[in-house]
Amino acid sequence: MTKFLWLLGRHWNEQTAKRLQVELLKMIDSDPEIQGNNVKFENGAYATHVPAYSYNGTIGHLPYSDLVKIVREPDVKDSWVGRKQIIEMVPKVQPWRLPAVSLPGTMLWYYSIR
Repeated sequence: MTKFLWLLGRHWNEQTAKRLQVELLKMIDSDPEIQGNNVKFENGAYATHVPAYSYNGTIGHLPYSDLVKIVREPDVKDSWVGRKQIIEMVPKVQPWRLPAVSLPGTMLWYYSIR
């Protein structure tokens, strides 16, 4: 995906990957038993994504073309958790451009780019 993003999108992608590593290490350090528990690890790993995606605020300045590529990257068939992450990111992506932050507004935005 990275090579198809604008320069700022590539920067966001690189910074997000680094931040995900930091967040995952913090998660493991906070609960060493998590490594032996796949369900707990998966839930914790998913919980690190939204903070990492929005960590430096860059995502709020990406062009729509990059946002569409990013939101299409996860496999939404994977789980409800993956879809939930997309919904949680909506208010963090240039909220002044989006409809009022509500579940119907979020779903309208999400399905309009699919």
